[in-house]
Amino acid sequence: MGFIKILILTIITMYIVNILLMNLGKEEYGVIALFTSLNQYISLFLVAISGTIFRFVSLEYHKNNKSENINKYYSTSFFSMLFLSILAFIILYAITPMLKGFVNSPNLNSSEIELFFILSISAFLISNLTSVFFVSGIIKHQFYLNDLSNIVAKSIQLLLVLILVNYLVDLTLYTYGLTLIFYSVFYLIFSIIISKVIMPELIISMKYFSIKYLKNMLEMGTNVLLNNLGIMLYTGTDLIIVNIFLGTATVTEYSISLQLAFFIAMVGTIFSRLFNSSLSKFIANYSSDFISSQILMLSKIFLIYIGIFFILLVVFSKKILFFWLGFEYIYLYSILILLALYQLLHQSTVLFSMYFTLVNKLKTPLKITIIAGITNIILSILFLKFTSYGVYGIIFATIITVLFKTVIFNSFYTAYLLKMKISRIYKTFFPSFIFIIVYSWLCFILVDSINTSNLYLLLVSLLTIVFVYLFLAYYLFFTKKEQVQVLHMTKLYYLVKKK
Repeated sequence: MGFIKILILTIITMYIVNILLMNLGKEEYGVIALFTSLNQYISLFLVAISGTIFRFVSLEYHKNNKSENINKYYSTSFFSMLFLSILAFIILYAITPMLKGFVNSPNLNSSEIELFFILSISAFLISNLTSVFFVSGIIKHQFYLNDLSNIVAKSIQLLLVLILVNYLVDLTLYTYGLTLIFYSVFYLIFSIIISKVIMPELIISMKYFSIKYLKNMLEMGTNVLLNNLGIMLYTGTDLIIVNIFLGTATVTEYSISLQLAFFIAMVGTIFSRLFNSSLSKFIANYSSDFISSQILMLSKIFLIYIGIFFILLVVFSKKILFFWLGFEYIYLYSILILLALYQLLHQSTVLFSMYFTLVNKLKTPLKITIIAGITNIILSILFLKFTSYGVYGIIFATIITVLFKTVIFNSFYTAYLLKMKISRIYKTFFPSFIFIIVYSWLCFILVDSINTSNLYLLLVSLLTIVFVYLFLAYYLFFTKKEQVQVLHMTKLYYLVKKK
């Protein structure tokens, strides 16, 4: 269901973006993209609760299964998030007049920008409350129901956008903001209904609200908040810097490419979920030597898997932009390729980060993450001020920062914790990473000459590229023993053995 969810939501989102660009233009759409990016920072108001609710409710459910204690965490989470959401709205509403000096878009009406900001943050805060009700689906291993509620709500938003464009009024920042409100309200309603169906024993009531339970959550939530802040500083500041120095029209160009590149991160999240249980079992039951070999093998498999999507984005970058937005946006392919590289680097050691969490070794990574975030901001500004690279300078700064944090630090820290040589990690990763880059470049050159109207040849090229890539990766980068494990993990072992 995870892949289906990503595919459906990506198609719906891309369709909405297409409609917005046609009806609003680059400058106004840039405002939407900018405020969407700012929502990540608004989430910091809530992440201390939303980032810990599942842990506390699920542990109470599986260990003690006392309904009163479970509902104390459940109700405390809901009312705390509701209070924090209201507080966040009041603070953000108060600073709304300051947007005039922040949004670098002199041709747009400032009052409409302010109104859209209020609608945007309202929608975001409402939809964030769903994290409370998602707990039931996760505990009962029915993730697909949570995904389904998001898909249905997003489909309703698309329908509203189409009705506005074709039958009612012109699409503006204000009317699009209203569709965001409808989306978030429906999303919340569906989440509540699903939670009630899956786990009717979960009750929200003020009688269950507990300051003691809130303190328990906040003790852990503080570290979650700081970690998220550090991650946002080096992954979520780009659009803000682009807006301040280059304007909202350039924000549109950057965000279009980032939306496509972010597909790699979404796929990475699904794959990391699949490997999480295996990694947890290894840590609980095996020696550090065995954990070392397994985490390296799993990370190599993970890199090869997400490499598929990196290669497809790179090779078909021009074709994707043409089919999505038309010929006038094909020039963004170079930005898309660089952002795809950034996402590949960012995802490459995600299992190492997962290991840090499972063994509760987060203090040092937390400090490095914040340092990396601050470094990214400084480098981005320096590139803009002292070079003529423009938006590319910001991407270069982010790639440098990600190399430092995720590739270099995560590798050294993992080697330190597992007491193995750093060369062992790089011998595992470096060849396959270089192969992915070179293979994508060669395929890009070959496919670039294919006419976009020849859909049959494009489809054959896509399937051939994926098949050849997997074939070469399987035989070049995995030992015989690892090949058996790869086949087991992909459910192909018994098929191959039978043959």
